[in-house]
Amino acid sequence: MKNNLFKYIMIVGIVLILTSLIIIITKTPPPKPKAGAIDITENANFNASEFGGDFILLDQNGNNFDSKSLKGKYQLIYFGFTSCPDICPASLMEVINAMNMVDQSDKLKGSLVPIFITIDPKRDTSEALKSYFDAVDPRIIALTGSDQEINEVAKKFRVYYSVVKGAGKEQEDPNYMVNHSSFFYLVGPDGKFIKPYFPGTKGFDIAKDYLKIVKNYNDR
Repeated sequence: MKNNLFKYIMIVGIVLILTSLIIIITKTPPPKPKAGAIDITENANFNASEFGGDFILLDQNGNNFDSKSLKGKYQLIYFGFTSCPDICPASLMEVINAMNMVDQSDKLKGSLVPIFITIDPKRDTSEALKSYFDAVDPRIIALTGSDQEINEVAKKFRVYYSVVKGAGKEQEDPNYMVNHSSFFYLVGPDGKFIKPYFPGTKGFDIAKDYLKIVKNYNDR
């Protein structure tokens, strides 16, 4: 009799534990994605003829910036926002690493122009960009504009971005996060898109590839 009672208690206990675990799992919300952690590579179609294009935005000094002014130079473009806590700072460090490696060559010094285009123009004004990039690296050209202008440039490079769900509306939460694709885009001296570098690409690898691209371009 005691053995049967003990078995019954054990079975009930196991059932209660399993039930509790199921409730916890189903009720626990999924973790919020990190800003900039979106990876859309499975849907990316990097046909060079369908990417890039000229644009005019506002730089960190409050001056109009026309991408045509960089004809003759290569551009390494990155889309992000200065309030990004994770992906953008890491990506910008790789941009700086690539630039530093390229600038070790006297012939190529200054040939690769780094450009940061904000996807958060509400907070990333020219003044905010100047303050941020004066501290990060003033060699980087930082650009902003109206919502429409930023959206048009983002479309040219097929950049995805949106306010993180659950992070609060912009008007209510000044610390809202923005999810965005995190590619680097290499544009040639003729202003045409050459290729992307996928999220997580190291600056050393970008620079090494860039040196080959420049050599092939000069050998044509």
